[in-house]
Amino acid sequence: MAINFDADKVIKNFKAPNYFRWAILPFIIILLVGYIAGIAPVIKDYKAGGYTTHTPESTCKAKIQDVCMTATNPDDCYKMKIGSCPTIEGKTSKYVPIAVYVVIPIIIALTITSIIYYIKLAIMNPKLAAGVIVTKMLFK
Repeated sequence: MAINFDADKVIKNFKAPNYFRWAILPFIIILLVGYIAGIAPVIKDYKAGGYTTHTPESTCKAKIQDVCMTATNPDDCYKMKIGSCPTIEGKTSKYVPIAVYVVIPIIIALTITSIIYYIKLAIMNPKLAAGVIVTKMLFK
């Protein structure tokens, strides 16, 4: 029994969602919401001179690494004992909050927009969505 596959019929039945309405517009809206929501903390952190960092002292850190090398589970030992080390407080550059403010909303907007567009594409073309899911399952 042969499977008859007609590519022209499949292409004619394919319905793509409106790209502007389901990709570009949500991207712009999500991006603007992200920038509006993030402006107040960024201004506060910029005026404060950047983010505050806490790093353990290097001598204490080295001692704990030596002690935990002989432990049965070195990672857990290190995580438990590193909290007992005194920390040194530092600051990042005051431009780090601005860089984070610019990059993070773009990444979030791209991720959510691609999910929205994929869902709309799957709703309009259920056979395509089923094919994608089966292909992912077979080749994992």
